[in-house]
Amino acid sequence: MMKRNQPLLRNLLKTRLLKFGILCLWSCMVNHQLYAQNIEIITFKNLQQLLFNQSDTTYVVNFMSSWCKPCIKELPEFIKLTNDTKHKKIKVLFVSLDVKKNMNESIKPIATKFKINPIYLLDESNPNNWIDKLDKNWNGEIPTTFIIKKGKIKNKIIGGISYHQLIKILK
Repeated sequence: MMKRNQPLLRNLLKTRLLKFGILCLWSCMVNHQLYAQNIEIITFKNLQQLLFNQSDTTYVVNFMSSWCKPCIKELPEFIKLTNDTKHKKIKVLFVSLDVKKNMNESIKPIATKFKINPIYLLDESNPNNWIDKLDKNWNGEIPTTFIIKKGKIKNKIIGGISYHQLIKILK
């Protein structure tokens, strides 16, 4: 009786292993794509509405780009800040100044590598139309980080910044 059922058991085992393998592969792909595809394209007007509200949340807004080496170098600092402040009223936002048509080659790999969820891709073709609306004293250089609370810019940091500097500013 046992010998007759061995091919059936082998096929059942192969089928279950195949299903398990497919499930694992699918899970890895979905997890990878969650980060790779979570680029939110946003206009400056929408970004203003997000940041300049009367909420008691403090927004740490990092303007960056995939081609900016100092921007990429400081990303782990912001990720650590995100993880350490997730239960506080502090929200870290990444705003990419990359070109929308190149986002698959530019910013998506960075979102995946650093598990950033989401990165806002600023969809504005002319920086002169929005930079002065954000801060008249900023000329658009990156990396730049703004600390915004209750609709007001509390601090602006031009250039790279460390986790400890961020914590000190946020106290």
